[in-house]
Amino acid sequence: MVVIAHNVAENRIQLMHVHPQDRLVRMNLVSLSSSAIRLKVALPFSVYDATGKLLLAKGSVIHSEAERLYLIQRGGYIDEAESERFQRALASKLDDLMRQNVSLKQLSNATPDFIPAPVVPDRSANPVAVWAELQLRASTLMREHEREDWLPSWLKLQADVANQVETDADAALFILIQSTSTPVRSYSATHALLVTVVCDLAARHIAAWPQSLREPLRAAALSMNLAMTQLQDRLSQQEVLLTPQQRLHVQSHSARTVALLKTLGVQDALWLDAVASHHNSQPGPLSDKPLGEQLGRLIQRCDIFSARLSARGKRKAQSATVAAQAVYTDELKKPDETGGAILKAVGLYPPGSFVRLSNTEVALVLARGRRANEPVVAAILGREGLALAEPVLRDTRLPAFHTTGGLAPHEVKVMLNVERMLKMR
Repeated sequence: MVVIAHNVAENRIQLMHVHPQDRLVRMNLVSLSSSAIRLKVALPFSVYDATGKLLLAKGSVIHSEAERLYLIQRGGYIDEAESERFQRALASKLDDLMRQNVSLKQLSNATPDFIPAPVVPDRSANPVAVWAELQLRASTLMREHEREDWLPSWLKLQADVANQVETDADAALFILIQSTSTPVRSYSATHALLVTVVCDLAARHIAAWPQSLREPLRAAALSMNLAMTQLQDRLSQQEVLLTPQQRLHVQSHSARTVALLKTLGVQDALWLDAVASHHNSQPGPLSDKPLGEQLGRLIQRCDIFSARLSARGKRKAQSATVAAQAVYTDELKKPDETGGAILKAVGLYPPGSFVRLSNTEVALVLARGRRANEPVVAAILGREGLALAEPVLRDTRLPAFHTTGGLAPHEVKVMLNVERMLKMR
């Protein structure tokens, strides 16, 4: 027996095959783009119809346009379990384009013809409340180094952050980017959390890195500025240039943080090496660097990306377009491997940022989309620049609502209810 559940909004079908032995096997099917079906090219996946009936086996070849049109009319679906190969294909394609020094526009349009719908996360908890609690814990631990339970408490914080990224990465980005778009007193903690989230997501797009590296990466990203937490919070409110003493304190913070972490019981060499190198990592292929420096390089670029999206003192938060440009190329003006991984992970317009649409409306990005330049957005300002009575979802895949560029938060004069906007996704 086959039980079918069809989620129209997500264009997703779940099939539950009940075997005679009462063993339940689930198969999640997601819609397949017709443009992914190529003539005279072996299919790298099996294609099913809406009932789960096999239409074409993996390796099949479509020889004529008539056969292709027939398959399109039947409606094609692919098992979600095979989706990772498309993500790997996307990463490989983007890596090749980066080495060719292509423009950001070309990069944003480079994607496999099919990218599966995202997994629907469990949003039973209020993400705004969850992240507020994580920000408070991070801020407290960054100041209370003398606590006997500091290291286990820090490791628990890191694990809880990782869990929230797995649960709802778009909410994590949305809340943290919105939090840093205006000056905040706990800047150090909020910034560290944002860098950690971006690092965690970007690491998944560096093919040579095993999943096991993500734990020391998160640990290093979260603790990178531990020895200058209070100064960083003061500087985020400071409207004058750094004093010579402050500048020296900033320049030496990596080494001082490593020393502090050692006194707190940290012995993980990758964690410590990543912190030590996160401000002095040099451009060039990651494969040419020791592993700790590779992690440090990604942290450095995520630090730059997140800082561009954040407001500090007189310096206003910048647009997602500016942030993307800051990390896409390295210090030698060549495509940066880690910068490319960041853009693959969060898109050109990450959740929580603002964009202009082709119909001149201003929209807030709610979630990442299937393409880097096709995020899920809600229009909040109309064509005359006035706030809409109610935010309206816009489909950025349609010509009328294409994204034309990012906007800085200070360019958008509107008050937002973060919880309400998150529920629109």
